[in-house]
Amino acid sequence: MFQDFLYNTPKELESLSDSVPLWDCLPKYVLSSQTANESGRKNHFPPMIKLKCQHFEQWFSVKILPALISEDEDDVSVYYPSTTEELVEEALRRIATLQNHGFYKDDDSNLRSSGVAFTVSQLREELSRHGHTRSHKEIVLSLEILAKSIIEIKTEGEDDSGYIVSPYFTQLQAVSRRDFKSDPHARWYVDFHPLIDQAISMATGYRRLEV
Repeated sequence: MFQDFLYNTPKELESLSDSVPLWDCLPKYVLSSQTANESGRKNHFPPMIKLKCQHFEQWFSVKILPALISEDEDDVSVYYPSTTEELVEEALRRIATLQNHGFYKDDDSNLRSSGVAFTVSQLREELSRHGHTRSHKEIVLSLEILAKSIIEIKTEGEDDSGYIVSPYFTQLQAVSRRDFKSDPHARWYVDFHPLIDQAISMATGYRRLEV
């Protein structure tokens, strides 16, 4: 997503690339789509998934809490983010590079957010363009899973380790079925994870490559 930013020194490159590679190297999507769907319907998931990973010389512990999805008034299913959700996130990040789709907000008080405006049809087309076919219903479910699943990332090896806890998508603004029927081009909005916000904030000081 950020490969088209220029940098002047190796230190700037390291600063620019630090946050997104960390987010991308985390074991966030550890289940296949088939396993996630079957286990979700049967509620056979553990209450939490605990993992570890290494980013350069730093070790991190990762805890993932599943999304609770209410499919009707009396039925709640448990879903962990799977490979399908990974594909959806990657597609949205590609859409965010298009003009008038990605956005970045910074109110100068260390509160910043980045995200993307899109339609479900556009997201389906982007997935299909890369060889992945998903129905409207499957995409909507994936968006909800990403907005309701919680990931905790904590540095290891220190007495007072820093950590961050957040949904995969910090905000999801959806279009209702009625609004979608009246306007299939109505836009949805997603705010990305804070580690992506941090990477964009680092990148704003660099010149963007015009192609």
